[in-house]
Amino acid sequence: MNPRKRRKNDDAIRAETKRPKKEMDAIVKKEHRVTNDTTAHAESTKNTIHLMDDVFRVVMSMLAPKEMLRLCQCSKSLSQMVNYPDVIRNTILLGSGRYGRKSLKGILALLKQNRIHPPSPLRLLRVVCGQRCELALCQNTVHTIRAQFGIFCCFSCVQNEKWTKSIVSDNKENDNNQDWTRDDRTARYEYGKRKVIVWRKPFIAACGERCGPLITYEQQQQQTKGEETAANTQKEGCRNDADTDLVSKIHFRNSLLPWLLELEKVASSKASAQDELEQQQREDRVLAYRRQKLQTFDATVKKLQEKLDQRWSNIVLKRRFYSSNGWTQYRNWEETKEYNPRFSCPMIQNMKSIRNFIQAPSRVHGSQKKISQMAHDINDVFEIIHRYGFHNFTFLLHSGGIFEEHLYQVMTATSSILERWMLSLAPDDVSILQEHGPLMALAWKVEGEWPSQPPNFFALAVVSYCVSGEKKRATDDALARTLWSLLLLQTKPPSSFRQHCEDLFNVTAQAFTHIRPKVLNFLYHPDSIAFLKENPKGRSDSYQKVKKEELNRVWVNTQVLKRLLHNEEKELNVEELLCEAESKAESRWLGGYW
Repeated sequence: MNPRKRRKNDDAIRAETKRPKKEMDAIVKKEHRVTNDTTAHAESTKNTIHLMDDVFRVVMSMLAPKEMLRLCQCSKSLSQMVNYPDVIRNTILLGSGRYGRKSLKGILALLKQNRIHPPSPLRLLRVVCGQRCELALCQNTVHTIRAQFGIFCCFSCVQNEKWTKSIVSDNKENDNNQDWTRDDRTARYEYGKRKVIVWRKPFIAACGERCGPLITYEQQQQQTKGEETAANTQKEGCRNDADTDLVSKIHFRNSLLPWLLELEKVASSKASAQDELEQQQREDRVLAYRRQKLQTFDATVKKLQEKLDQRWSNIVLKRRFYSSNGWTQYRNWEETKEYNPRFSCPMIQNMKSIRNFIQAPSRVHGSQKKISQMAHDINDVFEIIHRYGFHNFTFLLHSGGIFEEHLYQVMTATSSILERWMLSLAPDDVSILQEHGPLMALAWKVEGEWPSQPPNFFALAVVSYCVSGEKKRATDDALARTLWSLLLLQTKPPSSFRQHCEDLFNVTAQAFTHIRPKVLNFLYHPDSIAFLKENPKGRSDSYQKVKKEELNRVWVNTQVLKRLLHNEEKELNVEELLCEAESKAESRWLGGYW
């Protein structure tokens, strides 16, 4: 050392030792204070770091899977904060789409079969957010994890011999592979019963952990030949030895499997709730569409009604709503919640222009030309009906026959009959009306489908003719209908329907006049009156009504009436008929039909 520098250092040391005691005490206190400040700062910094870790854990638990992955990639400490509950819960609730949930289900299925290495939380998060094949030198788009191997890869890589090995069962060289390739723990892709594709070698993901199938082709071959796998394991980059890796995999599997099982329950419940919500939304959209369609339909019907003739405008456009579940009729649309309107009149319903209007009311609503065309078609048809007097049966008065006169009285007895008649007309009725006249058209109509009992109104004309000056009884209508039906089957095919109806009317009137007194004698017979007055103990007054109804019905017996028509039986067998009435009344009463 230079003598001058050493001399200066010695002088400084001597000057330091010569300082007063007060200055030395001040220097010591200052150094002590600085040391305390440094320690306090270190402790506060440590507490702040712990606080930040807690904050990041809370924030991470509220992020969607993709945002959580971006945050984890910022530092190693943040990547260690990922846990299974946050990944699984956020995948289900916040979601990464249906593909992320499908990948979780695929991993669950493979873990149940113990075919793959259980993924770490970070690996599970990467799988949920994956979009491309994770194998080297491949950039193909992949939506979900490969369900056979638990690796996020495309099908092209599965067919690549670099990553997989194809084994055919009937190959002699591969006879020893039959046991382990068909084992339940072997991850494989099966081509029918012969060909099997297994993973070639252990796979290490980009995050540095081993993943994919537990059993691979190379490991199985090495185990068969008795070779050591430690060198290969170190060469492939595994950071842990086999025992440590196995312990960690068991730990991962035991901690992950309960959460995935919980995922399966939550996902199924969420899927069912989502399906119910989507179904309800579809129903609401369909209901709103049908309601809008019906409003357009009603507005168009009002415009159409203004263009129709006033003589039939208030009748022919009446409609009812039918449910698709059956043929039940409804009064309005609110009872069915379905757009399925039908006009009550078959004549209107079968028109081509009306059918097109019902299917798509919006196409007709704004077109005055189409509305005018519909009104023109309806007016033309009902003008023909009014010209023949077919709408109110006035054509019956022009015939001058007794049958037609009393039939007119029956048909015009109430206003509801005329309305029902108009609404029942069909295109076939108009064609018969134009070809054969109104009386034959009426005969075809009444004998055909209107009303439900074919000879109803013709038989009531018989009652109107035969009981015109007497008091009408409730049994007269049923007796006339039964006689008309019996005599209709005995007549020969007529030359004309009008002649046939008049002849049948005359024959039925004679039979009715002959049999009605016998019926009245039966009803007013002392035994019949005594039967009505009898009231067993424990029966209410309703039982009397049941007995009276059965007494009025029981004599309308086709076998009895046939014998009376052929004069095989001069008088009715009162005792037999009363026994029949009593048995039917008892069955109705005990059966609860009263």
